[in-house]
Amino acid sequence: MKKYFLIIWGILLIPKFSLSAISYPNNMQLNTSETAIKIEWDCNENAKGYYIYWGTYYEQMDQKIKINETEECSYTLTGLELNKKYYFRISSFDDLAESELSPIISTTTLSVNSAPVTPSDFEVASIDLITESSINLRWEKNTESDLAAYMIYYGESSGDYSDYNTITNLNLNSYTVSDLSSSKRYYFVITALDHSENESEKSSEIIADTLPDIFPPNVPLNLEVKLNSVYGMSVSFNGNNSNMADIKGYKIYYGIEPANYTNNIDIGNITNYELSNLAENTIYYFSVSAYDYSGNESGLSSEASAKIEPTRILLTNPDEFEGGCYINSIITEQKGSNIKKFFNIFFFSAFALFFMLSLKKRYMFMAFILILIFNSPSYSQDKNGIGIKIGKTISSEDIQKDIYTDDFAPVTLFYERNLFYNVFADFEIGVVKKNGLVLTSSGTKTDIDTKLLLIPISSSIKMDIELSSLILCFIGGGFDFWGYREKDDKNTYSCFDDDKYGVSGYHGKAGFKFMTEEPEYYKKVGIVIEAVYSRIDKFGQNEIDLGGWIFNFGFLYTF
Repeated sequence: MKKYFLIIWGILLIPKFSLSAISYPNNMQLNTSETAIKIEWDCNENAKGYYIYWGTYYEQMDQKIKINETEECSYTLTGLELNKKYYFRISSFDDLAESELSPIISTTTLSVNSAPVTPSDFEVASIDLITESSINLRWEKNTESDLAAYMIYYGESSGDYSDYNTITNLNLNSYTVSDLSSSKRYYFVITALDHSENESEKSSEIIADTLPDIFPPNVPLNLEVKLNSVYGMSVSFNGNNSNMADIKGYKIYYGIEPANYTNNIDIGNITNYELSNLAENTIYYFSVSAYDYSGNESGLSSEASAKIEPTRILLTNPDEFEGGCYINSIITEQKGSNIKKFFNIFFFSAFALFFMLSLKKRYMFMAFILILIFNSPSYSQDKNGIGIKIGKTISSEDIQKDIYTDDFAPVTLFYERNLFYNVFADFEIGVVKKNGLVLTSSGTKTDIDTKLLLIPISSSIKMDIELSSLILCFIGGGFDFWGYREKDDKNTYSCFDDDKYGVSGYHGKAGFKFMTEEPEYYKKVGIVIEAVYSRIDKFGQNEIDLGGWIFNFGFLYTF
């Protein structure tokens, strides 16, 4: 009989547990002072009370407080250390069980001299509320628990605040400063004050004029004008009025003679603007003013000028740069599919590699002498190696440096093959991307974007010199054939479009290989560090050299 009673009691009790399950309180918040933390949360109507878990370590909150009163849903923890971080979680409980714990939140108690945070978003509430004798101000309220007041300082000159108002009603986040004089310009800042008389830093200054407003805005600064298209210019400046309450906008004045502006444009409250359809080979002169809602206009800014003139990028001048290979007998004008064009690039590189290999017979004796001098008897390495390198480029040409200041780190794939003893041949293909700004024909930088893509393809003969069983240095050189594409807002200059397929050159390189001594990968895997200097100018036929220094770091696998 007793057995059946327990079963029936268990069946009746299970639903009761299920229905009585409660959740932890939501929206737990912490308000901090020097030695106390006030914990607040949203009340749970099903709860009989709450547990607050806390401590000074995230992983170990071993202190526990039981709260039986549920009306206020807050608790102030006192007697804490100064400038100490505390962690908190909270749960609810009823007659049957305790809820899950809330997520952990934390706060740090203040030090004795901790000042409140400077009130943020301090501004004139509305220019429509400005009168002859009053100005309404607003800000975002601070959250410190020991906050005592807000202090609004003001005066008739910047940085000199002869008057102030104290706002002790902390529920307010706006205030009207009254008893001001008409037709005056006032400068305002705000601070926060706590009960220990610690005061925050002053806010940024704001400027407002009482009515009737007779004061113009500040004169704009740092006017700059640049070409941004074939017949267009971009005008940008520092408005110098970000803290002016009644600033409405700016006007651009311009003409083709200094200080004689025959055109003007109201651009509204922005500080950059683009003009188009300007006359070619003409110098334009610009100035800017600011105006407010009362129609007051500032004086003109300092003058700036720019010329609508032809622009240039790196590869636009055929007298300075022309694609093609140095071996004229191999170059044939071909038109057709992209497959044929790519074939030409690889054909030229293969020819360069064949040419270098043919040199080894002529210099066989010299190679053997170098091997005897530098190569130790213990030298051994697999016949083949593959790898990847990433690097940093430094251009040879000043004009390339002037145009392209943003380089994408070049990436190179390589294959090397041991020819004999410690002499290797390698083949490499990489990609280099650069972003820059077009120059005018007189060398002035514009706002026109340009991009340069280079595909370096090279083959080399190099010699490895063993410094130890795991460290080798190498030196070598060879021929290059680089693909290129340069694009600005007007044109694209591509090695495929001009039927040259690339431009030839040569390079020298030196570096180190650091091989692994792990038994499983002994001398199989290594790190490569090298410096490469290339000259890609069609063997002196071009004035523009695409090459320069490349410093590479990469990984090698041999087999």
